[in-house]
Amino acid sequence: EVRSIQEAEGSEKVCVVFSSGTAAWQAQSSKAEGALAKESLSKCRIFVESLDQEVQMDHASCHYYTVLETKQGSIIVTEILENGEVSWVQNPNNLEDRNSLAKLLFQVDCKEGVSVRDVLDLRSSTWSRKHYSKAIYKLVSGRSFRGQWGGQVRRYTAPPPAGIAELGNTKEVLNVMWLARNGSKRH
Repeated sequence: EVRSIQEAEGSEKVCVVFSSGTAAWQAQSSKAEGALAKESLSKCRIFVESLDQEVQMDHASCHYYTVLETKQGSIIVTEILENGEVSWVQNPNNLEDRNSLAKLLFQVDCKEGVSVRDVLDLRSSTWSRKHYSKAIYKLVSGRSFRGQWGGQVRRYTAPPPAGIAELGNTKEVLNVMWLARNGSKRH
């Protein structure tokens, strides 16, 4: 469905395009798994999408999938399917459509030396959908997560110095604290 506007005597402008439908996976071209396994990874993106079938059963659910790009230009989409099997699709035709209907959670440049073979080794373990994407992200980035998955990072905040708590969190108190902090650096 396309929504557009047109001012009087003006040209029509497309504002919004709505799409619904299930993804049909078809690869444009694929390499032999042995040749692909040697390729180095360059980028990892993790998406989350709604599952229409489960939404209709009165409980909203989401589905995670990971898009990997290699330095040689191959694109791999991997995910855990509803039946628990690992899906591995090379260069899918409709990836842009699927990504447009999903939310990008994380994007990271892969650390040096990580190959497709390293990610292929993760397929042999038993994972939930979410944890499979999370394990790939940790592997290719070398980073770990703090806080909730897809949420904000929780940071430790030290308690205020003695005497400050009674003053409250007013603008004047914060200005005095800032001036005191910057004034001590000058001396």
